[in-house]
Parts: sequence; C-alpha cells; structure tokens
Amino acid sequence: MLRLLQLASPALPVGAFAYSQGLEQATLLGWVTDEASASEWIAGVVTEVLPRLDLPVLAETYAAWAVGDLPRVRQLSAKQRVIWNK
Repeated sequence: MLRLLQLASPALPVGAFAYSQGLEQATLLGWVTDEASASEWIAGVVTEVLPRLDLPVLAETYAAWAVGDLPRVRQLSAKQRVIWNK
C-alpha cells in the first residue's frame, strides 16, 4: 500500500502542474478569476473528475497490485500516461 500511495504523491518529479486539474489554464483563459470561481472549479474537480476517473483507476490498480497482477498494473499505468499526456 505504501508503494502505491507513493505513486500519488505530488513529490514525484512530474511537477505540481500535473496535480492542478487544469487550474492554471482555467486561470489563463479567465474561467477562474476570483474566490467564487475558484471554489466552483475545485468543487467540480472533487465531484466530477476524481470519482469518475482517478478513484476508479486507483481502486482497480490497487486491486491488481494486491493480487500480484503486475501485467494489469502496467496496463493501467500505461493507459493513465496516455490520458495525462493528452
């Protein structure tokens, strides 16, 4: 479990931008301009993005890791790299 949680750490050398859920871009585009719009953006991430993509993939990866299914862990990891790099 500790190794799996390390994969989710913002300390990994991928930059904090990867964990912003696009907030920098939303700010540059003028979608987030104040506390109210930032709150709305963050609420959207928590209610829409995390439960529909990040958490299900994490759960499936954890389940594969728990039973030693390393090919499945690698497959899920590769899919996430494709999604993150779009």
